[in-house]
Amino acid sequence: MEHIHATLRAGMTRAISEVLEGMAFMPVEELPNKGTETKISRENLLCVSLLVHEPVQWEFKLFMPRNLLEEMGEAVYAAPREALAESSLRDLLFEILNTAAGRFLSEVLVDNQEFSLGLPEPCDYDNSIADDPLMEWHFEAGDNIFAVTVLGTLADNLTDLVRPGTE
Repeated sequence: MEHIHATLRAGMTRAISEVLEGMAFMPVEELPNKGTETKISRENLLCVSLLVHEPVQWEFKLFMPRNLLEEMGEAVYAAPREALAESSLRDLLFEILNTAAGRFLSEVLVDNQEFSLGLPEPCDYDNSIADDPLMEWHFEAGDNIFAVTVLGTLADNLTDLVRPGTE
């Protein structure tokens, strides 16, 4: 099981880095989980969730400070943050999680393993904080810290689903 956790950790780090660097030309650094959660500013924190239906039942959650999303929106939409519509920011947040989850699953699952994702939905940080994640990652982009969590359980067949040695 240790190799599975290492593979999942490395896969999410690569997926988030590729998405943020590709979409907004923003370098990302993974941070240690211990103590990092206390550094995430809860003020103006946005949350989005995405269900995985197959081959496992998981829920991804992305917690991102609004000012980081606005900074990314400036790069993606080539417009000043004051001109960005709320719907554009929401769509960007949804797209970040949707793309990162797809890349993550494509990378860590064995070849030709199909997966099914739901649609991204807004979530509430206060309700999500009580969740006990299967795994969590903390990242820093610019001066902002954000987090990704996966809720669910390690399925009995996960050793058959996760690509060996991708960490």
